[in-house]
Amino acid sequence: MITLDGLDQLEQQFELIGKPPKRILTKAAKAGMAKPLLEARQNAPVGKTGMLKRGVHSIQETPNKRNKGVYRINWWAKYSDNYRKRIKNAGIYGGKKNPAYYPQSVEWGYPTKHGKVAGKYFVRAAIEAHQAESLQIVIDTLSEEIEKLL
Repeated sequence: MITLDGLDQLEQQFELIGKPPKRILTKAAKAGMAKPLLEARQNAPVGKTGMLKRGVHSIQETPNKRNKGVYRINWWAKYSDNYRKRIKNAGIYGGKKNPAYYPQSVEWGYPTKHGKVAGKYFVRAAIEAHQAESLQIVIDTLSEEIEKLL
């Protein structure tokens, strides 16, 4: 069970100011994502070239609502050509198969002829390890920024 300090005070502050500016929400979300991102980078498998480890970064999702700040851990698009792996065996009927995307294969695993190769789950493990700490950082950052506004 996760316990968060200062959540009641934050709700009271939200009632005072109404909707907070998006820059405050973005700043809090970015601060909360920092530790899981760092751990995901450290725990990423190096592989042959080290591109996977270098390519881990956080990206802000495009919000469909005005006051929303959401970050997710992703891989750099500039390395996409290096991440795409062509599948050699196209099956007995020939044709083309979609290329495999290396980061997802490493994170979640992939099917093989004789079963499935298990994933490393390094991003998921990093997020789960810092979940309570990240939530507390988000609450503290929001409280500090709202205090500055008031």
